[in-house]
Amino acid sequence: MTRADFNRTIRALQRYSGTKGSEAARVTKGGVTTTKWQLDQMRYDLAYINNRRERKAAALNAQEGSGLVHRLTDENLYKIKDNTQIANQYDFMKFARMIETKLFNESDPVAIARYKENMLKAIDDQLGKNSTVYSIVAKMSETAVFNLSWKFSEKFSFEFIYDKNSSVLDREKAVLAELERLGIV
Repeated sequence: MTRADFNRTIRALQRYSGTKGSEAARVTKGGVTTTKWQLDQMRYDLAYINNRRERKAAALNAQEGSGLVHRLTDENLYKIKDNTQIANQYDFMKFARMIETKLFNESDPVAIARYKENMLKAIDDQLGKNSTVYSIVAKMSETAVFNLSWKFSEKFSFEFIYDKNSSVLDREKAVLAELERLGIV
């Protein structure tokens, strides 16, 4: 848990204890009985997730015709709709678990660590663990790999930077050339 996660949890508990009627039962249009606080908290968490996604999408500057629009889907940066009012009991619980999971999975340390793992896996699959590219990326910090993935934009998706019919050596040279262009090597 990061400091931001800790602070968010404390604020949630303060909202519960500091708001009169937080424990009051509410029945949604979908027939789910829950507390006023849980509904409010789910809205806070959903707004937090959507704001983070919006900021990441803005950082990408992914506008129609920019070539980066597919990253919104790849990075799962579309807004999540609030369906707490219309969901039945099963869907409500599923939605609540999804929000909890996304709060954790989209926190910076987790996402950044996942980027490095995925990058190394992709390099291993395409070029092997003995490749120069693998050793360069393995030595980089998680944050540097995360930043690298954004600098490469769609070019670091391996199928874009080399011909699939080329040899592994030619593919590695193409990736190394791109790393050199970015000043990594």
